[in-house]
Amino acid sequence: MNKPLTPGHIQSYVDRLEESAVRPECRSCDCFQGLLTQLDLDCPEAAGTVGPLKVSREEMHGCLGCNPCPPGELFTEYLRRKSESAAPEERGGEKSGEEVRETVREEYGKIARESGSCGCSSSCCGSAATPQSVASAVGYGETDLAELPEGANMGLSCGNPTALASLEPGEVVLDLGSGGGFDVFIAARKVGPTGRAIGVDMTADMVAKARRNAESFRESTGLDNVEFRLGEIEHIPVADSSVDVVLSNCVINLSPDKPQVWREIARILKPGGRVAVSDLALLRPLPDAVRESATALVGCVGGAALVDETRETIRAAGLTEISLEPKSGYIESMTEWSDPLYREIAANLAPGTKPSDYVTSLNISASKPETERSAS
Repeated sequence: MNKPLTPGHIQSYVDRLEESAVRPECRSCDCFQGLLTQLDLDCPEAAGTVGPLKVSREEMHGCLGCNPCPPGELFTEYLRRKSESAAPEERGGEKSGEEVRETVREEYGKIARESGSCGCSSSCCGSAATPQSVASAVGYGETDLAELPEGANMGLSCGNPTALASLEPGEVVLDLGSGGGFDVFIAARKVGPTGRAIGVDMTADMVAKARRNAESFRESTGLDNVEFRLGEIEHIPVADSSVDVVLSNCVINLSPDKPQVWREIARILKPGGRVAVSDLALLRPLPDAVRESATALVGCVGGAALVDETRETIRAAGLTEISLEPKSGYIESMTEWSDPLYREIAANLAPGTKPSDYVTSLNISASKPETERSAS
């Protein structure tokens, strides 16, 4: 895909997409239809190839939960190749980036299988924190927490992006790095039956856990407006200009290619759409001993970017109305709870300094300009 797409390229992807539909229902799922929509957007002259396979919005349904999901994997492959062709000079070393992803995937897979919480908030690793206390500390209310499926709250939050987003009924919301579905389920209640809440996670065990939780959510609420897709946040399996709000909670810092993540966010947002992200960021560079620690990487600190770098990355992606609000309380709470990660960080800091001098939770808001509406 180093050259512009041609109808021949489209036909090749359509043929593979048809072959990937392991059962008839796959043809109307969001992954299958999402790739068709993206192909149509990228090569309008191929409408005759794509059009006969498209269905109406009313006929579409969420991912069926196949593991693996062949249409979803093909969608991710297409987006990865497209991004590599579009901006090769901006990508980091592919080998080191893939090593980072594999480390994160392995560790968060363990968390999902063990139903524990050793990620951004390592409450199963000797800390006094619990998933409930972490969530309460970063702003989640008792009602939201009480209504979650059992096991959805894994203590992996560093903020409350669902509150930051001010979600409205009928909106389409996408959560990057959705884990067990924590923020997706809260968002689904807020957007209601006319809205949709989609989670994307690159860890198969997390997606499987979230899909199990979704069954419980549907039974307890009567809502059928959530779905979970396996995919990378650098190559989000969602069509252009199709999402009202993008959420993420302590995940973007884990990516080895943050500029690509923000370009993807800008791509999938509708004109006028908005971003509500809680993440960890740096107030000043970390000592090498901390940045190179695998524990710090999985704990959302080793890969964190400086606050000013984060602002510039978001601006370069084409988003506007950028607001970055540091929230030091999360780091101070984790330190007070004797979290093992923050004990390790403190041991490697200069005398007289503490983790909150270097690391902060960051509430990030931004929007996609309305002027792009004519391109959608």
